[in-house]
Formats: sequence, structure tokens, C-alpha cells
Amino acid sequence: ELGIYERTNILLTTDHGMVSFTGKGQTYRIIEILEDMGFEKILSLDVGELPPEDWDVIMVGTSIQLQLYFREPMEDRKLDCIKREIEKVNVVEKCMTKRELEERGTANFFADILISPFPPHHFSTKRNRHYTLKANHDSLNDKAQHIFAVLSGPDFKRNVVYSDRVYNIDFIPTICYAMDIPLPKNATGRIL
Repeated sequence: ELGIYERTNILLTTDHGMVSFTGKGQTYRIIEILEDMGFEKILSLDVGELPPEDWDVIMVGTSIQLQLYFREPMEDRKLDCIKREIEKVNVVEKCMTKRELEERGTANFFADILISPFPPHHFSTKRNRHYTLKANHDSLNDKAQHIFAVLSGPDFKRNVVYSDRVYNIDFIPTICYAMDIPLPKNATGRIL
């Protein structure tokens, strides 16, 4: 009766999907590769845990994926070599180097290498942790990357389905354009 839906623009979305995981963590397989490549002091830390003075590689496994940090800065070609060895592990779905992560928009202080397994495998390094959900969004798997979104309201075309790849960062520029609002200064998304 009030016509509020006809006068209101609505964005309904999720920020991520979910991927199931179960079984024994596969971190030991990455440790074997790193040791074969000559790394000796490989530590597994929880998020926020500080490393001791002496280390070569720090691994942080938040639940599904594994982040690798190398003490000594490495050239891209060395990281690419490590990546190629890691990709030989049959549970690894995607492996990205620091350069690839930065190209994707990840902060430059994030991991030197990020490893994401095929479901249901995981690289959790959590010790004494009981999982009840056995699923997480911490994955490069398509199930975690594909999200649902609806834009509705007077400033949007009706009954349009957009099936091309879209990123969360595309929503704000699209909404601003549709509503004739200036784009935020640092907006990097595209107008759909």
C-alpha cells in the first residue's frame, strides 16, 4: 500500500560460498616438498601466533587453505618453481604466488604462496580443534567463489539475468551508476 518496494533499491547478496572438508589435514605433504627443496626450519603457526627468531618457512592453515611465508624474500621465478612442485600434489586444486595474489587484489603483506585443495581435503594446521560445521569459505574452489546476488528497485532493469563473471567489488559502482551517485574515489569494480 505504501509503495515502499517500488521506491527502494535493494541489493541482496552473500559474501562467499561454502566448501566441505573432512579427514586428515594434508599439510605434511607440503612439508615434504619444502624439505626436499632444502628448507629446514618449517613452522606451523596459528593466526596471530608469533614465530621464534629462527625459521625458514611459516605455514598458517586457517581451516582449508594453507598460507606459506618465506623468511628470505624470493624472486618470482623461485616462487614459481615452488608453486610447480606443490601443484604436483594430487589434492592441490589451486596454488597462487604472491604476484598472482596481488594481481587479484590481495594486500601485499599476505602470503608468499597460497594453496587451496580439492574438496573434501584441507590444510588445517589447527591443533586440538574440534570442527562441528566441517565447512568453510576459506577456499579458491568454485563453490566458495560463486555467490548469489539480486539487484532490484526502480533504478534497475527488471527480469535481467547477468551470467558473466561478477565480483563483489562490482556492486558499488553499478549501484552508484544506476542511482546517479558519484563513484567512491577508490572504487575498482566495473559497472555491470
